[in-house]
Amino acid sequence: MIKMLKTMFAAIALATATGTVAGACTPSPDVKTLKPGVLTVAAQTYRPFSIVESDGSVTGVDGEILKQIAKLECLSIETISVDAAAALNYVQTGRADVTVGDWYRTKARSEVLFMSDPLYVDQMGIVSKEGATKLADLEGKTVGTVQTNLWVADLKKLYGAKLKTYPVLVQVQQDLKNGRIDAFVESYSIAMLAEKAGELGGFKAAVAGPDERVVSSKFPGQGSFPMNKDNESLLKAFNKRIAELHSNGFIKKALVQFGLSESAGNTGDPRWIE
Repeated sequence: MIKMLKTMFAAIALATATGTVAGACTPSPDVKTLKPGVLTVAAQTYRPFSIVESDGSVTGVDGEILKQIAKLECLSIETISVDAAAALNYVQTGRADVTVGDWYRTKARSEVLFMSDPLYVDQMGIVSKEGATKLADLEGKTVGTVQTNLWVADLKKLYGAKLKTYPVLVQVQQDLKNGRIDAFVESYSIAMLAEKAGELGGFKAAVAGPDERVVSSKFPGQGSFPMNKDNESLLKAFNKRIAELHSNGFIKKALVQFGLSESAGNTGDPRWIE
């Protein structure tokens, strides 16, 4: 009985120190992490993909996928709460194994970090009074978007002088409510959260269907897990588990759980944003 109690208290202590306990299984010796048996995560809040809770644990789409991968690999999770600007640096400099938060697979990032296979695509969204789902439905109307979005150049060709660009989203939303624009184009995840927060004044957010004239409507950015370039074993383990979680539907369920469309789980082949 005394031995049993000691074992139980040891397990509780481990749970307190690392946040999540992998359970009775044993991590593969072929999968390297900064701390044996522990996955160290640089975590930021970027809803709905990553959400750092008050106890330091991480949830959101990325968080739930990460926890499932850790479970399958028999790893506990230890989180380090960081600003978005510092997250990639934590991984690159070896202070964390991985980070979360809808990190696109870009060519530039691939030169300094490993980027996992895609988890989901960050779909283009349309905000309009009618709930438009096609970019063609906006032709002839005044359309807004944030000037840093991937699709700006293509939308300029499509809408010409009817396209208005803004430095920040809040200005787009203000002009929509004031009638200066008829609709705006934004990441569906951002638009969906704005609608849920009551920030759209009765306008509706919808996933934009693919349009041959706008590349990023057909091939949106793919979210992934960035990892240190010196740890190929972790990359291989993650990619193996990501394939499993796509196959068994777990990733689509996580997307729906946090208000996104399960169609975002149809990533297509891995690709880079140049």
